[in-house]
Amino acid sequence: MGRLTTYIAVISLGLVASMVANADETYFTATGNEDGKLLIFRSITAVPHGIEKAQFPNRVNIIWHFDPSNNGMPGAEVNEKQIEFEDAIQPLNVNDLGRQMLVVTGNGRKEWYWYVRDLSACRSELGQRIADHTYPITITSAYDPDWSLCEDFIAGVKGL
Repeated sequence: MGRLTTYIAVISLGLVASMVANADETYFTATGNEDGKLLIFRSITAVPHGIEKAQFPNRVNIIWHFDPSNNGMPGAEVNEKQIEFEDAIQPLNVNDLGRQMLVVTGNGRKEWYWYVRDLSACRSELGQRIADHTYPITITSAYDPDWSLCEDFIAGVKGL
């Protein structure tokens, strides 16, 4: 699973009521640390209703690196740009294209983890949504039909 396992040292956990259109979806936030820096995790508690993991076998990871001098967290200006980016890509979070399952912020980076049906459709939609802006992001993908990264993360959170 890679680096994600190294930072599941959960300090606190908070459940957050549904943040998307489906009332049956619950998100949680948790904190941990990596290299002495605070990490904040935002994740859905379970695979969304109506989703069959095998139909969304591709994991897309969007990474935004930033100056970690603010205890590893983004400064106000970077945070505003990241919120702008999230608002632009949020419409991609639909059952027929893909689902965002995890966001990790801290230690000089913010990472969004999505599971998508079709990589080229996702990249095309993403490109259209952010075409008028320049964001310092890197996008990678991996075949993960069991959603192992997300499932392992949720299983490793204490108190959930």
